[in-house]
Amino acid sequence: GQGRDVKLSKDRIAGYKAFCNKLWNASKFFHLQLNTGLDVNPPDEGIENWLRKHWHELQPSNKWILSKLQKVTAVVEKGLNEFHLNSSSQALYDYVWREFCDWYIEFSKLSLQDIEHRDETIYTMHYVLEDIYKLLHPFIPFTTERLWQELPWKLEATHPTRETLGLGPVMSIMVQPYAKPQAEFVDQANERSVEALMNVIEAIRKFRGENNISPKKEIHIRYSTDRSPADAFIRMNSEEIRTLARVDSVERTKDEKSDHETVIPLTNPPVELRIDLKGLVDTDGEIKRVRKEIEKLKKDLDFVSKKLSNPKFVEKAPNDVVMKEQGKKADFETRLRELEQSLERLAAMEG
Repeated sequence: GQGRDVKLSKDRIAGYKAFCNKLWNASKFFHLQLNTGLDVNPPDEGIENWLRKHWHELQPSNKWILSKLQKVTAVVEKGLNEFHLNSSSQALYDYVWREFCDWYIEFSKLSLQDIEHRDETIYTMHYVLEDIYKLLHPFIPFTTERLWQELPWKLEATHPTRETLGLGPVMSIMVQPYAKPQAEFVDQANERSVEALMNVIEAIRKFRGENNISPKKEIHIRYSTDRSPADAFIRMNSEEIRTLARVDSVERTKDEKSDHETVIPLTNPPVELRIDLKGLVDTDGEIKRVRKEIEKLKKDLDFVSKKLSNPKFVEKAPNDVVMKEQGKKADFETRLRELEQSLERLAAMEG
């Protein structure tokens, strides 16, 4: 950020190397979809015009990634105009890593298997990737030039300076028009719907992590809700939940919670997920593991709390350092509550 002197961090360099690899692999995934033996040709009117024409028919995940792209483009544009380069780069980092690579690529694997939505998904991925390369070009120019050059269906472009010098169009990302937000591609309602689906999937994945359940082991999910729209939402997205959360079935229930069930309450969508732990968890082993983790976490929390309660540290340390320690404390407290709740569930099962 502006006004900060930052020591060169090798860990930071390694982290951004991982980011470039993540983008490279996402691009490789796109190219693999073009080499499956199923012909895909660009639309005659161009991809952007095709997406506009078919906007209301697009798959929710395709509309979601396009809508989020417009928002990050606006943030990047504002950051560059105001010379807040860290704001622009952080927004791109989060969008590319979490939303495009972690979520959209996974969603796309489902629609790519559906012949009806295959071309649409490839067009969307191409459009988003090309805008990502353009947005990232001021930050990682060599990587983005290389990846852009490998894109199919790209167009030559020129620049006023080249025209003044009598030079024609050239095939380089450096003279391509920079990405601009497109208001027609923003859909807030669809964003909320897709993010509700992500909440369900993340809740199940988090449950697996907390209870050391292998991602390969499929589990049965029951859910309860007193709201018809929430029930309809789960039913409509059951295939995505089953595939991306690796569960064998998703069924509604009106029964009372059983002794061996754990309940995961969600507010968006307003449902309770119920998972039968019997046969899934080694109760004794998990209780020992969770208690050990709680003990370590309490020591870490005690250490950072003492640091923050020291007036000399709070007064003399830079503001960003103090905020970082406060963030650590909040994270430790949240994690501690989660582990204690997990321990209660395990103890109830054992009892």
